[in-house]
Amino acid sequence: MKRIRATIWKIIVVAGVGLLSYCAWAIWIVISDSRPMSMPVPLVVGKVISPTFKVHSDKDYLISIEAKRRLLPETLDCMMGISTGPLDPYNCKNGKEPLIQANWILWSDGQIVDRGFSEDDNGRGGWTGDTVLRYIGAFEGQRGRKYTLEVNFVKDASALAVTDPHLNVDGPIW
Repeated sequence: MKRIRATIWKIIVVAGVGLLSYCAWAIWIVISDSRPMSMPVPLVVGKVISPTFKVHSDKDYLISIEAKRRLLPETLDCMMGISTGPLDPYNCKNGKEPLIQANWILWSDGQIVDRGFSEDDNGRGGWTGDTVLRYIGAFEGQRGRKYTLEVNFVKDASALAVTDPHLNVDGPIW
């Protein structure tokens, strides 16, 4: 009887350690892959190159510019180029147009993997409690692959400097 109890406890301990290990691994993957790259960006005309980053999932990833909400919402939406509806694709008034306009190239092992232009994601973005995101592109990531993102800003958006802008790669998109 004692031998059966000891065996059952060993099975419970081994199963518990295995389950905890799996859960820790799964949480690490989600946390480490939710934003594989983020860096401050000046938003002046010219090229910015990200540090090398790696993704942990074969999923789609979003490229975005993130700004803190330090301007009036309608002003920030217009400057970022975010739309809330079809009647005003940029939420801009009086002939103004968005400031964020950029081409991007995704590199891996010295080769171009993907490329795009911010206007391909015309008006797409999102809001959180204290930040605004303007999506400028997306790419299909490959698990374990290392990437470098090159972004060429074609319009001066330095007026957004007060918002502490960051260039981000977010994902995976489930």
